[in-house]
Amino acid sequence: MASAVWKVSNVGRPRKANRAVYERPQKPAANLHAPALRSPLILVTPDDEEDDDRNCGLRASRSTPHFVFSTETTAESRKKSTRAQNSQTSLVPPSTAFEPPSSASTSDLLHGAFVENLGDEIPSSPVMGKNWKQMQEATFTNWVNERLKGKQSSYTGPRIQDLRNDLCDGLVLIRLMEVLTKKKITGYVKQPRITVHKMVNLDLALRFIADEGIKLIGIGSHNIFEGNLGLIMGLVWTLIQKYQIRMTSTRVSTKAVMIHWLQSILPEWKISNLNTDWNDGRCLMALIGEVKPGVGHDVRALDPTKRRKNCARALAIAANHLKIPQLIAPEDLSNPHIDDLSVMTYLSYYCEPAKQRLLKWVKRMIPQMRVTSFGADWVDGRAFGALIDACFPGLVPGWHQMEPGNTKENMAQILPLVKRSLGIDADFTAVELARGQVEELKVMTFINYVRHGILLSLPNEVAVSGPGLQKAVIGKETHFEIDTTQAGPGKLFIDAYYENGLKVTFTIRERVTGVITLTYTPEMCGVMNFDILWSDTPIPRSPFSVPVSDSQMIRIVDFEHHPRAVQVNQSLELFLDTRPAGTNGRLFAKLEYKQKGVESTEAQQMSFPDGTVKLSYKPTIPGKAVLRIFWNDEELPHLAVSYVVIDNMQYRIIAKPEEKVYHTFQHANFQVRSDNGQLNALTMTANYEDMQFPIAFSSIQGNIGHASFVPTFPGCYRIEVACVEKLIEGAPFTIEVADPSRCKLVGTLPKYLKLNSPYEFRVHTGDAGQGMLEVTCPDRAISRLFDTAVHKLASGDSQGVVVTPRQMGNYVLGITFFGGHIPSSPFQVTVVDPSQCCVSGEVFNRGKAVVGKPVQFQITRMGPERELKPQVKASGPSAKYVAEVSTGDDKVYFVRFTPWEIGTHEISITYGGFDVSRSPFRMGVQGFDSDICSATGSGLQEALSGIPAQFVILAKQTGLIDDGILVVNIRNVTQPVDCRVRIRDNKNGTYQVAYLVHLPGAYLISVLAAGAHIPGSPFRLTARPGPEPDKCSMWGPALQPNALLKIGKPIDFKVSAHGAGTGALVVKAVGPGGTQARVYLAKPEDRTGIYDVKLDPVRHGKYRLSVKWSGRHIPGSPHILKVYAGADPSKCRAHGPGLEDGVVERPSTFVIETRDAGAGTLKVRLHGVKNAFKIELKPKDQMDQRTLQARYNPRKPGDYLITIKWDEKNIPGN
Repeated sequence: MASAVWKVSNVGRPRKANRAVYERPQKPAANLHAPALRSPLILVTPDDEEDDDRNCGLRASRSTPHFVFSTETTAESRKKSTRAQNSQTSLVPPSTAFEPPSSASTSDLLHGAFVENLGDEIPSSPVMGKNWKQMQEATFTNWVNERLKGKQSSYTGPRIQDLRNDLCDGLVLIRLMEVLTKKKITGYVKQPRITVHKMVNLDLALRFIADEGIKLIGIGSHNIFEGNLGLIMGLVWTLIQKYQIRMTSTRVSTKAVMIHWLQSILPEWKISNLNTDWNDGRCLMALIGEVKPGVGHDVRALDPTKRRKNCARALAIAANHLKIPQLIAPEDLSNPHIDDLSVMTYLSYYCEPAKQRLLKWVKRMIPQMRVTSFGADWVDGRAFGALIDACFPGLVPGWHQMEPGNTKENMAQILPLVKRSLGIDADFTAVELARGQVEELKVMTFINYVRHGILLSLPNEVAVSGPGLQKAVIGKETHFEIDTTQAGPGKLFIDAYYENGLKVTFTIRERVTGVITLTYTPEMCGVMNFDILWSDTPIPRSPFSVPVSDSQMIRIVDFEHHPRAVQVNQSLELFLDTRPAGTNGRLFAKLEYKQKGVESTEAQQMSFPDGTVKLSYKPTIPGKAVLRIFWNDEELPHLAVSYVVIDNMQYRIIAKPEEKVYHTFQHANFQVRSDNGQLNALTMTANYEDMQFPIAFSSIQGNIGHASFVPTFPGCYRIEVACVEKLIEGAPFTIEVADPSRCKLVGTLPKYLKLNSPYEFRVHTGDAGQGMLEVTCPDRAISRLFDTAVHKLASGDSQGVVVTPRQMGNYVLGITFFGGHIPSSPFQVTVVDPSQCCVSGEVFNRGKAVVGKPVQFQITRMGPERELKPQVKASGPSAKYVAEVSTGDDKVYFVRFTPWEIGTHEISITYGGFDVSRSPFRMGVQGFDSDICSATGSGLQEALSGIPAQFVILAKQTGLIDDGILVVNIRNVTQPVDCRVRIRDNKNGTYQVAYLVHLPGAYLISVLAAGAHIPGSPFRLTARPGPEPDKCSMWGPALQPNALLKIGKPIDFKVSAHGAGTGALVVKAVGPGGTQARVYLAKPEDRTGIYDVKLDPVRHGKYRLSVKWSGRHIPGSPHILKVYAGADPSKCRAHGPGLEDGVVERPSTFVIETRDAGAGTLKVRLHGVKNAFKIELKPKDQMDQRTLQARYNPRKPGDYLITIKWDEKNIPGN
């Protein structure tokens, strides 16, 4: 089976390949829906209390938090609150809880005691420090102050400290409503002094609130005047919802909408509440980074256990960079018992910057829609369609055709599509959107989920169509298309196979994005199956079955082994497989001849149960014939078989190779004749052992063919010429082949042969063929010059050639095999007669030679060979000598060598490699007189351990070292320690002796000449300790890794040579441009061996300090010193807002530049209130380490003094 996978990227052009993966990247699908939450503010009226006693308290629900307003009087509520706190129980018993009807309006409901959140995280009992009521009151108070002190506010009164008392005269409430509504309120008493004036102002403010569409039930001016904190808090929360969070819908609670929005903007944080999820400050820091990227700290680096610190840092960053007021204290935000409404009020300030950033992204994605807000621009649904199609190309292709005023139909198309393709549920309906009842926060939440969403894989949306799925015809190409444009991301897998399991070859190509065209050509009849899967799931109607049938699928069985050239009257059989063509058909075959007038012959048929048909026929006429096959009277050209019919009696060999023996690569030619001219039907081969080589005609002239064979191996070849496996007349025949190059000469060829002495050449001929070697002399008669004889050796595959020269002279000899020279043949030899060399001179003076005295004699040559020189070798009892041979005239040679051993020496003299008469000669050599040698030099009396010492030996003769006559030994007197000695022959009768002692002490130097001491030997030597640089050490402040060295200040260190032996200290410091610092050495006055070293550099830069003891580096040397220019505080500069007046809890910075101030130490000190803050210094840029940024965060007010010094000196402005 053949299978393929197709890969196409979700964005951009797809890759085209036969086997690939079509895949879109997956992310977790977003789900906007959470459990439905009730409206967070509920009012209980007196009538409700009478109708249903369940409405007298709060219901503690984990999944549905509620806020309850009690209608009890202020005194009663305070008493109950006191009792609840004293008993440490919930404010309202759970058994008396109630759940308000879902139709209650958020703006109609106010709070009685406090606006409570009885969710999972907030217990009703008091906690350490502030309780949740105090946190809520502080947050609401801060919100009122922030709105009153806003940019568009004209309020000039004092800050609100207590909501219970500061709102009683109505002025603050009137000013607050003017700021929130941007409307002017008139008719109020500007300076209320009596109760009536205050009540008038409060009534006017409440009527204005009611006119703004906020229903007030159960609260009046007297409640505010009397300081009913619960009702006042409920009123403030209603205003926060209306004007801060801007929530008006009742279908989903404000808390639920806020959590959904936070989940959409921070999906990775899994936010589920508005209290404990925010205690460690990390979610808030992440929200800041999302609203304004690049601001804030790395959230992953924050320690979740440092909750208050993280919250304080996040609140400060938001205030500085986002201008968000710090309504909540860090200790309150990090408290797990903080109430939801306080956190919700603070987080609502992030909606506006998040909105602007999201709006900027939307404008970039769909600039053609000109979106300016998340309100009216989205009502008709066209902006949603354009944005979704921009994020996921092709998902909403018809958004351009949407009618602008047809909101319900447009959103009815978009919302189900988004849910099906992206898994996103909108928190609003098409009807609500059409009526304008959807707040901007819900729209922003939906767009955030679309922005971070991914397409889902939808196998049921894959569509397949095309003619290639209906039927197919053998040999005809067809195709079908697979449309995945609506199927989302996924992998397309295709597996195509026949019923019998054989694979189907096909190609795939993506002509349009997401539309794949599959093309194939059927090769057999039957049923083809296509398995198509999208993301490992079969698409609808998969697998697809396609029937294939065609008579063109009839095939010849084993056609490759069917003969094409046949003999006359040869019975032939041909088997056909007709199963792919079906059972409804008729087969017919006939054998036709190319000759005109010859009738065709019908083939006999025999059918078998397996669908195979056998055709039997017999050609009767030589020539060309063709078997034509028909199916249902339709000829099948692809089944036609052509034959060449041959009669082998019409062929014969008329000319065979003439040579008896051929060499390798030599052409062996023969000719073949044909009576009918059909020579191409012949098969010609050359058979060699178990190998067979084909032979072809080099040319054909008429009915005669000329064939040529080139053998490559030596041996016997059998040539066969056959017609349809039958040999023709004259075949087979054989030829012998030899290869002289495969002969191998054993040993090396001689340059000289001795007159009248036989010499045998041995040649391996086993790989060259069958035959005998011959000896030739190209330009002369061999029989007059040499006696030759050839015989086979005992091994059988080698032969020996014996040559006996009869005349002196230079000759060229050849050794041939079947007429061909073997390797290295021909070659040149010289016949010599060593008996004609005469030796005379001191070589016959036996026992009179002396060691070191040259021996001379001469050799006289009588023969005619001028270029041949005698060879002389001399050897003693253990040594061999090189004799000097010089030429006197063309027949006299003078020989000289100097013996250096006592004893018998042997002198060998050869001529042409043969010993001359009486060779080898023997002579005796007497001893050497050691008194002729002497030694001198300082190295005979004293030396330093570890330092080479020398002296000189005077001998008046050279070559005494090579012959072992001159020997020097040095040994320690008290210890078995030997010394290394080296002797050099100066070639002038003197010898230079160098030695090295490793330990101090007394030594004896023995100088032996011919085994005897020379005068003065053995010499007494005293070795003193030598220098040991490894035992030296150096230290000091200038050598410290972080030493700050300056020009003009002392740069000193110490060097200890204690225990380092005798030596000299040398110190150098090389700086820029090869300049050297001045060095001052103070030698030790006592036995401590410690030197004081001072350096005085003239230029700043890097210096290479070298400290050597007797020419060798000590440990730590060489050492690199960095010398800086002197400090210049006037070049320092400090600037920035941090050097001016600051504000508590607002970080400030300033910059200190020391780039041109030379080397020095920077000190920044703070004088003022103790433990108020610290100054942090770090490089402003990694590429500029000399520019530092100082940062501090003052926590206490006061006067502070910042001092900046460079190298203990004030910088300018300090």
